[in-house]
Amino acid sequence: MVRRFFGALFRGVCAGLVLMVPSLVLVHVPSDATYFVLISAMLLAFIVFSEYNNTYPSILEFRDAPPFNRIRFLHGILSVCGVALIFQDMIFGDGSGAVTRVSVYLGQVLDFTGSPVDMLMMSVPYDLSESVLQSMRAAGALTITLCVVSILAFFAYIKTTNWPISRGQFNIWVNLPLMDPSRGDNLAKRMKRRAQVNIGLGGSFLFAGLVFFKGVGAILGPALYADLVVLMWIIILWGAIPTTMVMRGIAMARLATEIAKKQTQGAANSNLQAA
Repeated sequence: MVRRFFGALFRGVCAGLVLMVPSLVLVHVPSDATYFVLISAMLLAFIVFSEYNNTYPSILEFRDAPPFNRIRFLHGILSVCGVALIFQDMIFGDGSGAVTRVSVYLGQVLDFTGSPVDMLMMSVPYDLSESVLQSMRAAGALTITLCVVSILAFFAYIKTTNWPISRGQFNIWVNLPLMDPSRGDNLAKRMKRRAQVNIGLGGSFLFAGLVFFKGVGAILGPALYADLVVLMWIIILWGAIPTTMVMRGIAMARLATEIAKKQTQGAANSNLQAA
């Protein structure tokens, strides 16, 4: 009980601190988003703490199926810290940082016609300062790279291990609390459909999200692009949302395969539990 409490507390604090990184790195830059980020960080910390401290599930998926959430957290902290360091170094520094140099190179490689980075740059006004434009290109390239690496790492892990049952029994209700495994339709087919939808939406979000961003920019005008913290979070979420959706799709596709095996072999030979 004590171990679970402090483990949940540690996870909650870490999740909340990650959201604060951009505002802390650019603490000298005034931003209307600072208070919103602070409230969001506190809310996220409370949600993560509650999810891991409680015995029964609520909304957090794959709570007991590492490394799904560990890869997501690592992707998140690398994206947040990387983007914040790039903006700080290229706008207020000399651009000589190691992260900045690598990201600038990635931007040069990945900024070709039709690429996500190219679409990102097309979604922002060209009259922004050169330092902001270069920061967005480098940050976008880093975000896309981390997105691909995270997805490939998770895919490689489940292909080389017996995930999700490599650690013992896998309870579907605990790890997928928003899905009812007791519904009458075929669970394996339902999961396969959701896997396809998540992967499809995750891939399309890289482009559809930018269309939405450009539309919001047209409505709000220059005020949107004047807030560096907001710009950083747009780029971070642009990479984080498709990463989560594609990883969720991959995980559900694997579960659909395991459930189909369970239905074929019988429940006695399976480590999957509906509830």
